[in-house]
Amino acid sequence: NPFDASIVVVLHGDEIPFFAIPNYDKYQELMVRARSLTLAGPIEFRMCQVAARGHGFEPDQIHGFVGIVPMADAEIVRLQQEGGYAYMR
Repeated sequence: NPFDASIVVVLHGDEIPFFAIPNYDKYQELMVRARSLTLAGPIEFRMCQVAARGHGFEPDQIHGFVGIVPMADAEIVRLQQEGGYAYMR
């Protein structure tokens, strides 16, 4: 059933600044849409803590609807092995 599907977006690249609270004024429309996807649908955002730090952001500077994971690659592998997810790029 396609309505039972869920999507986890693992953020670990140049998109990270979009999700930073200090950049909210600049990316407000995008963040409102992204947050609404987490409330209205089966989409979840998770961000790599290592990559966030590499872009100069700490977890408390990231919007609350985004989960923080220690490492993106490990999270992607875990989702595939334990959660039955498929990797799509």
